[in-house]
Amino acid sequence: MNDYVPIKLAYDVAEPMFGRDENLCPIIFIHGFNQSKELWHQIPYEIANETHRRAYAYDIRNHGDSQWSNTFNCDLMLKDLQHFMNSNKIQKAIIIAHSLSAYVALKFAITSPERVEMVIAADPLIGIETKEERDASVPYGLLWAEAIRKVPPFTTKDMAIKLAVDYMYDQIPPEKQETLSDKEHLYQCNYILNHKDDGSYDVKLNVEVVIESFKTDVRLYPLEGVYEGPAYFINGSKSYFKVYEKKEEILKHFPKAELFLINGASHHVHIDATEEFIQLLFKILVKN
Repeated sequence: MNDYVPIKLAYDVAEPMFGRDENLCPIIFIHGFNQSKELWHQIPYEIANETHRRAYAYDIRNHGDSQWSNTFNCDLMLKDLQHFMNSNKIQKAIIIAHSLSAYVALKFAITSPERVEMVIAADPLIGIETKEERDASVPYGLLWAEAIRKVPPFTTKDMAIKLAVDYMYDQIPPEKQETLSDKEHLYQCNYILNHKDDGSYDVKLNVEVVIESFKTDVRLYPLEGVYEGPAYFINGSKSYFKVYEKKEEILKHFPKAELFLINGASHHVHIDATEEFIQLLFKILVKN
């Protein structure tokens, strides 16, 4: 991988309760920007049990418990995925990824099809990134970090999350709130925070590097090439990423693609409609 320098990626493993089928390749879950592996909640465990496959969920670089670095871009994320698979002796996998990581997973499927049994992209960017799509990501990331840092010291974690969600909503114009997850869903999220010695909280995100990288290095160029394997795209009807409207573009690169729309869900489709998301994954995975 040329001058690529591997970093340590933190990950969880979900083993099926009733035995793993050694003939089946594992599943890899990859979270999106400003999230962590914990925000998949119980999904990897339920999927592992239902499919008899081992499931991995890892934190992408500069997020969660994974190692921080001074660089962050899609090419590095793709190499991180390849390195993760090599390190865990995974020859081939089903990849389920969200948002920015879904874009990386799609690119990986095209460039390394022999290593991808199937790709499931939850609310990815398709085509040329618009200003609206970029503006929906970076400012929200900064706002969430600001909200967490404003939580009074020695607040319980649950209350810290509630206060931060309320603060974030208060800063966002009402007309833009309709694209967000409902407050009640966000209150229940298992956000992993850094609880510092002075009682204050911070996000587990290398904020300065990641946000600066979005201004310079993180460019989501249109995909090139074709992946002939099974590909599934899941879009939330409230999402600012209008995946469902880009079927023609998707089929150019993924001729076997199937698209699904979850009504009432925002960009964070697996958080807003967890049970529906799980049932959809069951349907897809059993079909194959």
